[in-house]
Amino acid sequence: MTVPVHSVVASVVSPLQSVLAAIPDPDPIPLPAPTELLTFLLVVTFLLHLVPMNYVLGGSLLMVLSYARARRAAGETARHHRRLIEVLTRAFPATIAFTITLGVAPLLFVQVLYGPLFFTSSILMAWPWLGVIGLLLLGYYAAYWHAYQHTRLGVAASWVALAVALAFLVIAFLFVNNFGLLQNPEVWRPLYLSDRRGLHLYAIWDGSVFPRYLHFVFAALALTGLAVAGVAAGRGGREPEFSRWGMGYGARWFIGATLLQMGSGIWFVARQPARIRNALLGASPQDTLLLAVAVGCALVAMGVLVPSDRISARRLYLASAAIGVTVILMAVLRQRIRTMWLDPYFRTEQLSVASQWGAILLFLILFLAGVLLVGWMVREFFREGRS
Repeated sequence: MTVPVHSVVASVVSPLQSVLAAIPDPDPIPLPAPTELLTFLLVVTFLLHLVPMNYVLGGSLLMVLSYARARRAAGETARHHRRLIEVLTRAFPATIAFTITLGVAPLLFVQVLYGPLFFTSSILMAWPWLGVIGLLLLGYYAAYWHAYQHTRLGVAASWVALAVALAFLVIAFLFVNNFGLLQNPEVWRPLYLSDRRGLHLYAIWDGSVFPRYLHFVFAALALTGLAVAGVAAGRGGREPEFSRWGMGYGARWFIGATLLQMGSGIWFVARQPARIRNALLGASPQDTLLLAVAVGCALVAMGVLVPSDRISARRLYLASAAIGVTVILMAVLRQRIRTMWLDPYFRTEQLSVASQWGAILLFLILFLAGVLLVGWMVREFFREGRS
């Protein structure tokens, strides 16, 4: 029996049309700047947010582990872990403030470029997403409480530190869920039809969420380990024993967590749709080059810090520069993967634009001034810590 041509076409077109019908229309107000510039600013501001965010997440985990080690170990090891807790906790209130402040801009750029997608994914997981506010307040207040009262809290201080770590781990998990759901409108309709209460977590539906989440957690641990090594190196004149121990301890965390991050990265790539996986592994030369250079720089950073018991400030600078390149390239690749996920359904270049160059110039001037101000504040913060 011959199947009518229009039936074959309908069977192919209908799934795509069904997905497109689930995506709300973009805001009719034109964008104030070209989408290429807005995308560039999204990546840049995300990178600025990434630095303190990694310290908050990774530092809270290392602090909990140091409490456990200080309790079980004895002698110098216990003393070094207690000193590390002091070093980590001192920076937490300011670092959390930087994380929140620097996280506003990339979130706004996401809403400008991907508003119909972001708001839909947020509604589908509405109650867990609203929980981010409560968790952030809990983590922030607990971090302040720990920073100023941990010596008086005694054993309870470790439980407060654990509350901080758990709060930010859950926040990170919810963000990964929302942004994973944002880039896969294919599942919106079945999710909504299955349950309209706004309780969905995308991790239940998609196997790429957990490796992506672990990839971020391991990255936070790795970069915090490198930060610990750097801070310890700066204390060599006053605390030589802690300095030697801290540089080695931080370097080992950096190397171990980076290896785990690579493992989760392989898992993450394997869980991508075939067209994206193929693009990363050779079909798209530019994306493959980005991935190869990023991984290569991470390997260089690890190699520079081996052996970890003979770390110098120069080797730390080299490792930091190499891993800095990796972080930048991974942020670019993250944006590229999002674009590939959305390519069949949504393209930012199709949004209407009415450039307001005066406003853009004013924004760029104020943005640069803000970055310089934050950089000065960070320098003064660490200068005070060394005095």
